[in-house]
Amino acid sequence: MAINSTIIPAICITWPLAISMPTIFAHWTWLKYVDCVTVAESIDHIWPYIGVSLILLALTTPGSALLISRKEL
Repeated sequence: MAINSTIIPAICITWPLAISMPTIFAHWTWLKYVDCVTVAESIDHIWPYIGVSLILLALTTPGSALLISRKEL
């Protein structure tokens, strides 16, 4: 079960750090992630991020399903 897994908490903790650290240290203004504060402050400017996320999800879901069905993970 995912409830007893340590993978989900690890992703939830490391993902914001993995995005924010290169953004701060390398001054990459183009690298962003969506968090609750950003969404609350600028709801009008969030639609491109939602669109890109949905496109990536639509592209990666069939590939993941294919890999899982063939048990190549």
